[in-house]
Amino acid sequence: MNNPNYKKELEGKTFERLWSATVKQGGYTQVPRMLIQNPKQLDERLTSQHIAILVYLISRWSYGKNPFPSIEQMRKALRQGRDPLQRRIKELIDWQLLGKIKQRDPNNKKKFQSNRYDLRPLTKKLEEKIKSTDQYILREFESS
Repeated sequence: MNNPNYKKELEGKTFERLWSATVKQGGYTQVPRMLIQNPKQLDERLTSQHIAILVYLISRWSYGKNPFPSIEQMRKALRQGRDPLQRRIKELIDWQLLGKIKQRDPNNKKKFQSNRYDLRPLTKKLEEKIKSTDQYILREFESS
């Protein structure tokens, strides 16, 4: 945007004012800016595929309940192959950006249902990075 007053114009605006009432009806998700604009500051190993997985899980996270999409649902939504998707999820877990909770089928304790994914590790990492980041960098980050 070349309008120097653009940021000032947005202050106090609601989602509906920015996007429209129609778009709002389709639903929306809040995503931390650092995750989208500067993911390498969070973890230099993050790729666009990792970010897509995290944003997808964030979009499925509701009212404190851990999201539990199946690998097949995620694969279709993200257009990623099964093996690469599982590998990237494992990397996110290994890098302590995501947790995984295995769920047993209540009707058959030998079977598992879709995993639940815990986003608290991501929240914790974001909090740590933001607290340790120079305020000047955060202001520059906000203004871009």
